[in-house]
Amino acid sequence: MKTTLFFLLSLSTFPSWAQNQEQQCVSALSRNFSQDMAVFYLRGNEVEEYDQLNPQKAIHVVDVLLKRESTCTIESLGPSLKTECKSFGANVVCEVRTNIGYFLVHRGSFGHFEHSVVWARWD
Repeated sequence: MKTTLFFLLSLSTFPSWAQNQEQQCVSALSRNFSQDMAVFYLRGNEVEEYDQLNPQKAIHVVDVLLKRESTCTIESLGPSLKTECKSFGANVVCEVRTNIGYFLVHRGSFGHFEHSVVWARWD
């Protein structure tokens, strides 16, 4: 009985913990809720090099950004990640949709291994 009660209480606090974690992520990315969108720059030494930007690499780039800017990780944003990449000539841009907003990831195309990441809250 005590074990069941403890388990039920643990489950009831999980959603509030997850929501609190998401609020901490938004607070960090939005500069304490002062902006709804931000642009971040990742240097070449912050992300392990790879051949081509794809959904998995875009998720990794977002994870690196989250760890740098906040106490969050990509795993703390829930299992409902959706990622889509599109080519625009020689450039690839990926959108990573999360519970706290979306991230647009672009890798520099001028021979430098650098990324720009745009984050925006959901409307």
